[in-house]
Amino acid sequence: MTVAKKSTTKTVEPAIVEDEFTEPTPIEDEVQAEEAGEDEDPKRTFTIELHGEPLVLEDAFPEGKIPAALMFLTPKSSDAQLAHFGGLALQQILGDEQLMRLFELGASTEDLQSVVPAWRDARGLGK
Repeated sequence: MTVAKKSTTKTVEPAIVEDEFTEPTPIEDEVQAEEAGEDEDPKRTFTIELHGEPLVLEDAFPEGKIPAALMFLTPKSSDAQLAHFGGLALQQILGDEQLMRLFELGASTEDLQSVVPAWRDARGLGK
């Protein structure tokens, strides 16, 4: 003789645990901000003149910081200091892509020398 077992099924509602894991993670916050169209770090720009036309460049250096190479660029800097530290400052302020873009557009030495003063003015730094 076979005996059939009676099965009983209970529905269990999941418990909601309120702890630190119910808050959105920083990554989730970032994704939500992107989906909402919010830009946490608005792009800072400044303008130089290239071949008689204004050219808008993006400030690639972190807000509130100043490239260390600028400490060595003074009115009394030697040509060797200007060549070495000026190039480093340009690379830090513009980033590689924008610096390459300036070269591709045929920027002269005078054009490149106008970047740091324009950047300083845009940042509101003293002369």
